[in-house]
Amino acid sequence: METLQELQRSIGNIQELHSVVRTMKALAAVNINQYQEAVQSLRTYRETVLTGLAFLLRTHPGLGRASARPSHGKYGAVVFGSDQGMCGRLNEDVAERALKRLASENEPRVLAVGQRVENRLRSDGAGQVEYLSVPGSVEHVTTRVQDILIALDDWQRQGVTTMDLFYTRYETGTTGTVSRKRLLPVDNALLADTAKSIPAGRTLPLNPVNVDTLFSSLVREHLFVSLFRAFCESLASENAARLASMQGAEKNINDRLDELKGHYHQRRQMSITEELLDIVTGFEALASDEEEESAHPSA
Repeated sequence: METLQELQRSIGNIQELHSVVRTMKALAAVNINQYQEAVQSLRTYRETVLTGLAFLLRTHPGLGRASARPSHGKYGAVVFGSDQGMCGRLNEDVAERALKRLASENEPRVLAVGQRVENRLRSDGAGQVEYLSVPGSVEHVTTRVQDILIALDDWQRQGVTTMDLFYTRYETGTTGTVSRKRLLPVDNALLADTAKSIPAGRTLPLNPVNVDTLFSSLVREHLFVSLFRAFCESLASENAARLASMQGAEKNINDRLDELKGHYHQRRQMSITEELLDIVTGFEALASDEEEESAHPSA
């Protein structure tokens, strides 16, 4: 049986762990909010880019046909996961979704964003896997998106013509849903729908820039927005999963703390009882000695 001192130490350790878990919960909640706000801030920018593409397609329909998927070429995938643990099955689920798609391709190129998802992809034979670390805050997402764009340019020079994104889309109240999004070639259906959504007018914006150059620039901005959004969605989902894990851990810690406190109070009561018994026993022994001395006084 543990002593009172041992129980006190155990309770102290559990209380320190509880403080750490509460701090991690607070950080996860703050991170979810900042990544959600980043996604919302992209909405207007994304609409502006798509509107520009739609105007170009209205005046130059051949641009959309030129961006259609070629009949040959290699396949590439960008898979978003995490560098840190305690986020449930986020890495396993997104890796499994990507692996199902990669299985049908010959020598696919894979860029894993996050060490844990990279380890999973490598262990399951995903092919040639490259790695990028996950940014620690929303301020560093832009830099990492630019790193991905550089890698994708290199892929294109090596013959990769089709690219997909695999990430966990954040949904309020859940840990997220694994999603697959076509990155390249640009989805012609999306561009066509955007073109239809723009009301017809008597005039269109003037364009002093070469059409092909402008189209390429807008497509690149569209890729930037898509990657940035996937990053923030994945990071929000990671923190939501971590928050859920910390909530489960906090419940277990509270249960264990209640159990230890119960043992401590029980052991303390036993200690008090033993001390009282010792006092009573000592008192009775003294009283017995006094009675014997009274019955047999010394001569």
